[in-house]
Amino acid sequence: MNKGDYPSDMAEDEEDEDVLGLDSDSDSDEEEEIRETVRPTIGLDPDASDLPKRRFPRPRRQRTARGSIVTFTESVYESVVSRSRNVVRKRFQSNTAAGLVSGIRNRFFSVPDSSSHHESSEDVQEDVESLQDEMVSLWQKNIYDTITLSDLPRLIDRVTLLDGKGKALLDPEDHEFGTRFQTAEYISKVAQTILHELEEPDDAQRISAEIDDLLASLDEDTDSDLVGYSKKLVEIVGEESKVAKIFQCFNQAVIAKCFFILRKMVLYKHLTKDVRERRGWQIKVTLANFVQVRHCRWEQSLEKGDNHWEFEWQISLTFNRKMDDISSSRLLIKQLELSETMDPDLADEISEMLHHGDLIVQ
Repeated sequence: MNKGDYPSDMAEDEEDEDVLGLDSDSDSDEEEEIRETVRPTIGLDPDASDLPKRRFPRPRRQRTARGSIVTFTESVYESVVSRSRNVVRKRFQSNTAAGLVSGIRNRFFSVPDSSSHHESSEDVQEDVESLQDEMVSLWQKNIYDTITLSDLPRLIDRVTLLDGKGKALLDPEDHEFGTRFQTAEYISKVAQTILHELEEPDDAQRISAEIDDLLASLDEDTDSDLVGYSKKLVEIVGEESKVAKIFQCFNQAVIAKCFFILRKMVLYKHLTKDVRERRGWQIKVTLANFVQVRHCRWEQSLEKGDNHWEFEWQISLTFNRKMDDISSSRLLIKQLELSETMDPDLADEISEMLHHGDLIVQ
């Protein structure tokens, strides 16, 4: 038998003992090899006269570790199929992963042209119409099933409490945020102010005293677990309380859907980034005969210099005083600021795209 008769990575297993009662002499190396002519038929017409001829060894019985009998050609076939499946599987996984990454990139980070914007107008309208439902769904979740307790410590220094006339009841500008204890202190002040404005006086006084005790249990000289502190505070006021329901509006998920709508609806040709200043993200809570939570965000163009521009957008959630229902949610573009040195054509394009900084999306 010539060396090329078998693939180099295939070897016939040799065993001395009989398998399933077969005579071991039948598998002797001295067995006469009989060759026969076969024609490969994969992808070809088996009746064609010009098919290439190729010799294959006659099927030989091969012993396996489990003691079953398979033929050499069956072994080769299984090996080829197995390898082919692995190649297909790897290519599928690669293509699927590439497609998934591409899809995510195209949906959230690419800049579609104006034609794709118009083609997706129906989808945009559906997103806008579903905004109220999504806000309600988010707000109705249990606070422990949201990211509120994680976001609260890092967002609390952006929270201003206002009365019905717009006068500040509590302003973060009047509070120092140098340590974690001071952050916990402001979280407590926000909760206590909400209690005194919305709850019955006796209940507000009692719960506020418990919050004071919780704050006093912290060591000012050591770093505090602010997420843990926020959780204990919610346990005191109650997860279904007005304080907890307002806190539940202080999380990233509230603005994520809004920004996605803005990206598809008006920012379809220009990428932006958030303004990294205190004014870049403010949360204003109005406590009156109604309750309103407003996220005020500033975005800016990627380009600096002569063609720089910025705009403000807001999402407001309005509740009745009992905090048992969302009366409305409103998304709007509030202001637009263009550089005085901006190219006139670009200025006109940005102004038209953002409706001159005055647009009620919903």
